[in-house]
Amino acid sequence: MTEHTIRCTGDPADNLTAHRDGDDVALYARHGDELKVSVYVPFDKARTFARGILALADEIDGGGTLEPPALKEGDRVRITSDDFPANVGKVGFLERIDDDDTVWTYRVRTDHAVVPVWVRSVERLDAAVGDESTPAVPDRADLLSRARDLMHGQTYTAVDLIALAEHLAG
Repeated sequence: MTEHTIRCTGDPADNLTAHRDGDDVALYARHGDELKVSVYVPFDKARTFARGILALADEIDGGGTLEPPALKEGDRVRITSDDFPANVGKVGFLERIDDDDTVWTYRVRTDHAVVPVWVRSVERLDAAVGDESTPAVPDRADLLSRARDLMHGQTYTAVDLIALAEHLAG
């Protein structure tokens, strides 16, 4: 399933998404993962609406902006929408795209994760951006959480957990 997402410049937690729903185009307005508004419109009215948005953008910059290439496996991405708020904003590599799944379309292996996660939507990070495209340095809480996950099912002390977290930090 192709889904288009745009984030608000004033509040990155606010976003609009659009995707096909039968013969309609479904538009969703969200704050974080909370759905605020959903609008379903026939494709012809969606096309007219999209042309109007393009005309507004052309008034601002004169037009001519190229559409970014489609997402592909191996792209560096940021999770933009998921049912688990802790995943939103995490960065990783796109491992798989499942166009047949209308909910969990993207499998992402986030930085420092042992297991990949299936998420609703992602945005590509441009390799030229710099800090955004390089692995983030995990904070102490992330390292302790990962250490705890790795020690699951084993007997350990707080000292063991902290030692493993320090090892994971490098």
